[in-house]
Amino acid sequence: MDVGTSAAVIAGITTFGKPGAELVKEFVGRVFGPTADAVGTTLSHPFVEFNKRRALRSEALLLRSAQILENQGYEAKAIPDALLMPLLNSGSLVDDEYLAEVWANLLASAATLSGKVRPAFPQILSEQLGKRPNSSSTFGPDLRRNTIHDGGLMT
Repeated sequence: MDVGTSAAVIAGITTFGKPGAELVKEFVGRVFGPTADAVGTTLSHPFVEFNKRRALRSEALLLRSAQILENQGYEAKAIPDALLMPLLNSGSLVDDEYLAEVWANLLASAATLSGKVRPAFPQILSEQLGKRPNSSSTFGPDLRRNTIHDGGLMT
């Protein structure tokens, strides 16, 4: 399965007519889409630009998580909406490369570890926004590193 299709599967998109990467882009564009109709074009411009950035980050997170799975030899599975939306919502607010990689790894873990990535994880991680772990961190020295644990991908 190509990375774009894997990203679409992670997002729970099951109807494929377009290449997977296009479906992912369309999905996150609609989730974090422009708000011009609701507020008015001129007044909403900052919100529209903000949501465009979030959509681009969400797309990048989904594609990166699919790449992580491919590199590790795992097949992507759909993430339940109750977990996917908090992951994308919080992960799309991160513009730091290190933290974006942490979110991508959590998405990859959720796509392989059925039921083992708890809904509280996005909340816990979002509280760490802006904080980089160090060697004395609760999370350990490097959250970006992938390891195999209990038959799944763990960050």
